[in-house]
Amino acid sequence: GAQFAILDHVLPDGWNASGYKRRSQAQTRFVVNCSDVDRETTTVFVEGSWGVDSSNLLENLRVPLTSTEETSPLWIGEANLKPGVFVFNYIMIKTEGNKTVITKEECAPREIEIFPSANARAIMLATDLDGTVVGDKESCEAFFRVWNDEYRPKGCKLVYNTGRPFDSAMRLINKGEVERPAVLVCSEGTQVFWFEEGQDKPVLDVEWQQKLNGTWDYENLVNLTAELYATHKANISNYVALAHTYGQPMIVLAVSCRETTETIVEALMS
Repeated sequence: GAQFAILDHVLPDGWNASGYKRRSQAQTRFVVNCSDVDRETTTVFVEGSWGVDSSNLLENLRVPLTSTEETSPLWIGEANLKPGVFVFNYIMIKTEGNKTVITKEECAPREIEIFPSANARAIMLATDLDGTVVGDKESCEAFFRVWNDEYRPKGCKLVYNTGRPFDSAMRLINKGEVERPAVLVCSEGTQVFWFEEGQDKPVLDVEWQQKLNGTWDYENLVNLTAELYATHKANISNYVALAHTYGQPMIVLAVSCRETTETIVEALMS
């Protein structure tokens, strides 16, 4: 409890468990899970540089992390990083007399994209799709004219926040019914996709997905919903446990009867 009250919005890294790209503002927090570390003689550091080649070696940065009785086995630290892609890994340094020795370091590098400070005149506009920018073609076209003429040039960012699943939302974008956003939040907030410059396809925010998957008791929940489906399947037209197939933290139950819906919700809440 104390660990996650401190971490708040940061998903702890596992040692040698990279695999996804992080995104952050300049003030960046690093958190890594390191067990069996002697805090009296060993310190954990972040070590990295900007870019993916050797041209930035003069800009190497080493950030010390700290761990206390309250936060152990987590090591936590912060740094103010300049914009760009910061490539780093975690290392352990042990003090032996007057010497310091790297005793352990991660095998694979990690990446974190640091966003530049926003233009003072820029805004982020988050909007639903259906009944907002979809549904009235003339109003939709007028909105995008204003957005592209007055707001996009200032560095403003457009975010779609929709209950539609990814494929459904992408059909609207690919057909030109709505324009390409900076970010797509879909499936009731369980998936986030970034539309990065120079990339044709949006990129899944794996950090967000892993954080959500770590905040619910999925196995017990999927077992309970399977039982509820078996009991009430006459009134359920669709049942999909998306975490099984896509790793997506979402279970879909399409229920046609209000009474059955209330029974299922009560069972899940209990």
